[in-house]
Amino acid sequence: MAREQEDGWEAERLVPLAAGLREVLPRVKQWHSEFDPAWSASPADIYAGFLDETTNRLHLTDEALTSWRPPKATRGRKAKV
Repeated sequence: MAREQEDGWEAERLVPLAAGLREVLPRVKQWHSEFDPAWSASPADIYAGFLDETTNRLHLTDEALTSWRPPKATRGRKAKV
């Protein structure tokens, strides 16, 4: 939320963050699915709801998140021809 609201990031810059959350969400559900009084809910449910709300607001599909890959690294030496 801070990247979007405070830093003004557009949807394309937020895709990697949403894709990362989608990737770890099954483990969050596995380990944090029980009700937590400190959160007044299950942390897994809160994060799942946040991801749903974010993908709907940014018009991101599940395929857009699962197919996202980081750009190729450009550092290092150039190959000799």
